[in-house]
Parts: sequence; C-alpha cells; structure tokens
Amino acid sequence: MESDSQTLVDTSATERQFIQFTLLFNLLQNFQRAPKKDFIDSWKATNQSTEGKATARIFLDAGFAAWLAYFLARNAANAQYHLPGKAAYIRLIANLEEESTVHREKLAAQVTSAVPPDVAEKIDRLYANRIKPLQNENMSQHQNKRPRE
Repeated sequence: MESDSQTLVDTSATERQFIQFTLLFNLLQNFQRAPKKDFIDSWKATNQSTEGKATARIFLDAGFAAWLAYFLARNAANAQYHLPGKAAYIRLIANLEEESTVHREKLAAQVTSAVPPDVAEKIDRLYANRIKPLQNENMSQHQNKRPRE
C-alpha cells in the first residue's frame, strides 16, 4: 500500500515537471524576439548573482536557452496586459520557487537539451547580438583598469 502512495507522488511530480517543461519549451519555440524591457538588466543581475539556488541562476547555469525560457515565462507572468495563458505562467513561476534545487536543475537541463536546431539558431543570434557584447565590454573594462598603487 505504501508503494502505491509513493507511485502517486512520483506520478504527480512527473506530471508537474512535464507541464513545467511544456510551458517553458513552448515559450522558446514561439519566441520571435526578446523583450527590450528588463532583458539586459535581468541577464546582468542573474549573471552576477552568487546565489546558486536562485531559480534564474539555476537556469542560466544550465545554459542561455534555459535562462531565456525562464525569463520569457517570468516576463509573461508579470505582463501588465492580458496575455493568453498568463495564469499558467504565474503558477509556473510561483511553483518553480517552491520546487527543490534538484528539480529545477533537471528541468533547466531538460529545456536546454530539447531546443530544436532552428530555435537554437535564433537563441544563438540573440546571445551573439545582445549578450556577448556585454561580456566583451566587461572584459575590456577590467583590462583597462590600472592597478592601484
């Protein structure tokens, strides 16, 4: 009897992860361009974060595509206008914060590994055009600083 209840718990966790994956994956599949508002600031804050258990950091550590999916979901949840499926994104973001670190790491890795080649190309272009220049800028700023005397 105890194994039956364990199976129910595992099944609901699996179903929950599938639903979360589907929402994140569909956002990546359908995204045309990243929102201009908060995109760069959000990436910078996540990239500079040392809090390894923060959801955004977990997704960024899994790869830019996973972080982008999380960013798009959070952006959809916080949208000030009506958006089809907004309630699902609000639940997704709230539920992710309650999930274990291991669950979020697995989900982020699953999203990263499932990105189809055509979507990966769009994501790579976005990264090259909007994020890579920031990384190069930070590197050159550190190199240009004179050591203190």
